[in-house]
Amino acid sequence: MKSRSIFFFLTVLAAIVMMTGCTSAGKTGREDMSEEASAEGAAADTVSDPETGSVVKDPPLDFVQNQSGVTHFQDYDEIISYLEPGQGYAYIMLIGSDDEILAVTPRLEDDNTSDEAYFYGLKDGKPVLLNRMKSDDMAFPIRYSEGIIYMGDSDEYMTVFVSSEYGTLMIKDFVTRSQSEEPFDYSFIYEGFLRDTNVFGSERKFVGGEEEFEELIDGRKSKAFLKFQEAE
Repeated sequence: MKSRSIFFFLTVLAAIVMMTGCTSAGKTGREDMSEEASAEGAAADTVSDPETGSVVKDPPLDFVQNQSGVTHFQDYDEIISYLEPGQGYAYIMLIGSDDEILAVTPRLEDDNTSDEAYFYGLKDGKPVLLNRMKSDDMAFPIRYSEGIIYMGDSDEYMTVFVSSEYGTLMIKDFVTRSQSEEPFDYSFIYEGFLRDTNVFGSERKFVGGEEEFEELIDGRKSKAFLKFQEAE
């Protein structure tokens, strides 16, 4: 499936978090785009400093950890304390989590929305980074309603909640519209999947066309933007 705009932060994060036990190993982000996707193993939780060659354990995973120099937080308040003016935070509830999720963003628009956020959940009472979400188009900020995150643009529809199996962010629905690559064929191709539950293997193929796709887009437009509180 052709992936267009939104991507998940799955490189260092997936490797380190799963090995250190910050969150259960499993499928998150776009590797679950096909039914054949399965949980993958992780690499060691160390990296080498490119300048000195020395081994760095638990390297920073997001902008908060980078600017604070802290990689393990005691609570959400500590994370917020390291935010700088122009950055923001929001508390939300997501389907699949019994605890509040903390969303933090490295930059805010004038209306306190953002197209990028890092999401922290709780494991054994401590904050752990669940994943990152970012749109390639700032004209489409993150939306949120009734336990579900909404993202995408005019040709992509995506929703996110929390996996009941792994406790990480999980794609609920992902549907795209793309023009046929066949010569002289100007029709659109609609493809993707939908999930009713936050369990891998529960997805069903999107079989609709333009009308059904536009219904999804219109439904997303009715959802409120996720509003962040600006850090002091």
